[in-house]
Amino acid sequence: MNGADVCHEVDGCPGLLVDAFRGKYLQRTHDPNNAFILTHYHGDHYQSLPKEGKYQGPAHIHCTTVTASLLVRVHEIPEEYVIAHGYGETWRYRLKGRGKEEARITFYDANHCPGACIVVIQLEDGTTHLHTGDMRYHERFKSYPLLDDAVRNNKLDLVYLDTTYSHPKNDFAPQEEAVQSIAGTVVDLLGCKDSDVSVPRPKTLILLSCYSIGKEKVLWEASTRTNQLVYVSAKKFRMLECVDGKESEEVSSQIIHRCTMDPSETCIHVIPMGLAGEIWPFFRPNFIKCADYARELKQGYEKVVAFLPTGWADGSKWNREHAVSQKTITDEAGGATPIDVEVRLIPYSEHSAFSELVSFVQYLRPRKVIPTVFGDKADYRKIENRFRNLLDTKRAKQAFLRIMQQQPKKVKSIENQTTTTPIKTPNSSREETEVAYSTDSTDNSVEVVEQPTNNADDPPAQVSQHVATLVEMGFSSRVARSTLAQCSGDLQRAVDRLLSGNMNLPSQPSTPPEGGSDSCSPRLNDNASSNVDKKRKTPSSTSKDITITSFFAKKKS
Repeated sequence: MNGADVCHEVDGCPGLLVDAFRGKYLQRTHDPNNAFILTHYHGDHYQSLPKEGKYQGPAHIHCTTVTASLLVRVHEIPEEYVIAHGYGETWRYRLKGRGKEEARITFYDANHCPGACIVVIQLEDGTTHLHTGDMRYHERFKSYPLLDDAVRNNKLDLVYLDTTYSHPKNDFAPQEEAVQSIAGTVVDLLGCKDSDVSVPRPKTLILLSCYSIGKEKVLWEASTRTNQLVYVSAKKFRMLECVDGKESEEVSSQIIHRCTMDPSETCIHVIPMGLAGEIWPFFRPNFIKCADYARELKQGYEKVVAFLPTGWADGSKWNREHAVSQKTITDEAGGATPIDVEVRLIPYSEHSAFSELVSFVQYLRPRKVIPTVFGDKADYRKIENRFRNLLDTKRAKQAFLRIMQQQPKKVKSIENQTTTTPIKTPNSSREETEVAYSTDSTDNSVEVVEQPTNNADDPPAQVSQHVATLVEMGFSSRVARSTLAQCSGDLQRAVDRLLSGNMNLPSQPSTPPEGGSDSCSPRLNDNASSNVDKKRKTPSSTSKDITITSFFAKKKS
């Protein structure tokens, strides 16, 4: 998750912070009027949360039952600071500085790792926000009562979306298919039929790469179909004890009963992500480590097959062409039997594929999508634009018209946030996450700074706020600045002109300005030819003019 404020601070809910255990936010844990939500127990979400009894609050940490158990028993957070909520249970948080105004908050299963949740936040004005944390979208999300109610009644306002795989190239098979494929391959490799206990102990060692918590569905299916236990480390066993019996989903709640801490008891072993190989910047199997692992067991294994399940498996041509890599490793000292090692890159993830993200946003039809995984402001805008045509534009227009009637405020924007969390790379050294993050830095709550218009009478701050408002409505900063200049800085007149259906703009320069050129209005690029009158000219101008029909006006017509 990116460190920018927009990912952690829920709009309209002062004092409510999601997965915000780093930097300046750690100071806010000292205020009892703040409330922290931890969506799941992965390192890039609990971040710098103090361990071993060092968390002193007094702000409470709200989470699911499984995550609460992990926080208390593994992370060693004092129990009085952790409040557990079951899936579907609604709890209330009194908004900081809002008198008796409250938000109603409900957790639902995020289909990610045990205890992971998506967060439905209902405000007293009737709007609903959704924070997904990390999730793998599934059709059963549509059966979540409060989410379904918000969608059916057009109340869903903002969606803070897990955009780990937000590029169209990141599309992989449904999770169920990937799990069955892995389990079926394990059955074939061990030379046994499903649940056949009569076959002799195979000389093949199966290594399944997993995070400290997560991918339990793979372990369950491989274990049950081969009728073998799965070896896990003492640390992972302790974490699975926190899951036992606390999850509504049978697989994750029962998996511990298919596990053993005796490596000689089974030929299916769980290994940390990264031991069998790396996938960034391209797939590089580690045959030697796999062979060394097998030899240390002293069980006479002649072959090792390691599975590396990740959503980045199909991320490049190289990865696809080398998804199954093999090599025979010999003992340099000559004292051990050679071992055949095979490493398989499997397209499996507990984050949503791009097509699944599109399906989810199509179902939700929110006013706005806020990406929570991105590299920089340019990447943020690209991701945002990929979902723009799936939004409820009518409510977006109404919301911003209401904003314009209010007193000018400081506007938080991704444009000038100075967090240093760009560049997400697969196969991080942090075993819990599929992407690597650098440390975040300063307070990101800054006012948007735009280039001033030609209207010298308006102070720069006022111009900045007007441009920001138009950009948030969906118009580009270039269009916003030009229209404001034509309307002498009058925001209401600029909005009327933009929404009226037609306006004149200078034609685009042949060379984009530094930092790239802006698109005009939402989705306009997709059908620009229908909105451009190339023959129209302004007598007083030496350049061609372009007639632009606004997106909102087209929708209205």
